[in-house]
Amino acid sequence: MFAIRSKADKRWVYGTDYRCSPAKQRLSYERAKLFEDRAEAESQFGARLINPARYEVVEVLLMEAPTINLPLIDILVKELDGQMMKTLGDVFKDLERGLKPVATAKEREDKE
Repeated sequence: MFAIRSKADKRWVYGTDYRCSPAKQRLSYERAKLFEDRAEAESQFGARLINPARYEVVEVLLMEAPTINLPLIDILVKELDGQMMKTLGDVFKDLERGLKPVATAKEREDKE
């Protein structure tokens, strides 16, 4: 599989916003538009109005992410000290580092 990546900051192209003039590439560190072969990806440079001096086609390996066995997967937001809110992505990063969520939704319900 292949994807288009910014040479400057290594973000992936996941879409193109044609409402702007010139068209603006939608970039992300976490999402990418994938292509089956290099020729298909390179053909998108013209279709998406991508500047080849700023972007490159790179081969990517598609891997399945390991599943995280949480008691409740509906943890979309985590509270720390009742003040700071974290997104699901932050929760997964904490879990990768071995930190436990402060409280799951079920634990919060049990306390009330």
